Amino acid sequence: MGTIDDFATNFGQGQRVSQFLVRGSFRNAGGAGFSDILTEFYVKSAQFPASNIGIIEIPYRGRKIKMPGDRVFNEWSISVLLDKDNKMYDSFVAWMDAINSHSNVEQAGAAGDDLKEDWTISSLSPNGEVNSEVVMKNCFPTEVGTVDFNWETTDTIAEFTVTMQFDYWTKLGATT
Repeated sequence: MGTIDDFATNFGQGQRVSQFLVRGSFRNAGGAGFSDILTEFYVKSAQFPASNIGIIEIPYRGRKIKMPGDRVFNEWSISVLLDKDNKMYDSFVAWMDAINSHSNVEQAGAAGDDLKEDWTISSLSPNGEVNSEVVMKNCFPTEVGTVDFNWETTDTIAEFTVTMQFDYWTKLGATT
């Protein structure tokens, strides 16, 4: 059994939850991607995405044998600060408009993979170096949440959530 000194040496400074950044690009109606470095500044919270292994149950004489099934990836949500020009909000809405507009059920020009982008979340060390990175492959937004305004709320910056779908994620530097 190790000592507290062993633990402290191996654990180091731990990972601070506030030391992260999110990078991603947006898509427009023509399918052209445009990068937005503001994601590094305005994404207030995010998380490494979850993945699950499904279960296949095989019945046999009143009992069930459980076998591992396919991997399933959950949706990914981020909280975004509303900047003074609503640039991030407008970018997500424009991306969703390219997928399916408010008034027309057809896609606005681009299709399929032309409407998807890879997004990355990185955990950072206290000196700003990347500790670990996860890349969500082929992301697209499925929900841009509400922005709440309220005269009674003071000393608060408006924010909204975005729910993204993606095909799978990879951890950079790890074998997959």
